[in-house]
Amino acid sequence: MLSASHMPKTARLLFAVSLLVTLLPTGGSDRRAVANAETDVPAATFGAPEFQAAWNRQDAPVAAGQVARSWVWGPSPGIARQEPYAEGSGGTRTVQYFDKARMELNSAAHTQSPWRVTTGLLVAEMVKGKVQTGASQFEEATPSEQVVAGDGVEGPRYKEFAKAAQAKSPDKTGEAVTDTLAADPALRVPSMKYAHFAPETAHNIPTAFWTYMHQTGQVGTPNAGKTEALFDWVYLLGYPITEAYWTKISIEGREYTALIQLYQRRTLTYVADLPAGWQVQMGNVGLHYYAWRYGASAGAEEATGSGQAPTPTATATAAQHAFVTISGDQFVYANAPVKLKGTNYWL
Repeated sequence: MLSASHMPKTARLLFAVSLLVTLLPTGGSDRRAVANAETDVPAATFGAPEFQAAWNRQDAPVAAGQVARSWVWGPSPGIARQEPYAEGSGGTRTVQYFDKARMELNSAAHTQSPWRVTTGLLVAEMVKGKVQTGASQFEEATPSEQVVAGDGVEGPRYKEFAKAAQAKSPDKTGEAVTDTLAADPALRVPSMKYAHFAPETAHNIPTAFWTYMHQTGQVGTPNAGKTEALFDWVYLLGYPITEAYWTKISIEGREYTALIQLYQRRTLTYVADLPAGWQVQMGNVGLHYYAWRYGASAGAEEATGSGQAPTPTATATAAQHAFVTISGDQFVYANAPVKLKGTNYWL
């Protein structure tokens, strides 16, 4: 399993700082919301019991070291806040950001409904440059220039998938996955076939991702210790909005061949060279989206006591808006020491 633990202290600190810089948008949204210190809930605190219940079921066993699989939401909650939503109570709704996604409290649904907690179409918004503020309401924004996967400063960016997201594909079930993002004669593509065609968006899903979507595993409360299907893939990811593409990504300074596919709510990355359980991972869509929309990290906006926090900007320092910080030679996430678990934290 890849880790930064083998790196010298100085190199690790520089690595962390460079990572924090990548969380800030390089040319992100041209709209910036003002954080509200009266309503924002600090990171590491669940914004609603329903959010904690959703996280507990899938990620509590990972956090406890009981299973070796990649995160569904992330190691800990980030900022919870009220966001504009036309159909919400008072025109807003409670949301909370995690590494991999955003949870939304659907107050119109019954407390026991599976739709009590929804998860936004964040990837579609970043690709199109449209921020959803209601069931059929959107605000224009600049498409995200952030790198979709890996921890490098170079790589495929959300905005570059706009054309691919508009295209439709025929059913390729059983055919080899051979599409690449750029002509590269040195790119050696692992063997992979398409397993399913999604007619809803006219895109094909590779075997690795299809298998990942239907995995079973140990879950947390309320059925702690039992083996169940981990999630409903349409609910969690949405439908694919692009085909899958082979490309190169950088992880801790090493280049890997990766298969990337964008879905309405999430991104999936497959890296054959990673250990089993970590080969397919969800991208850090929650972190990317928050940085794109607000110009800050989703983990550490501090209340100022004045009722409003300053408008975040792309020039904010890493120390002010650090999602991962450094204390001595220790990485710190949400005021707690970080145990690095391969590349899953950074993708």
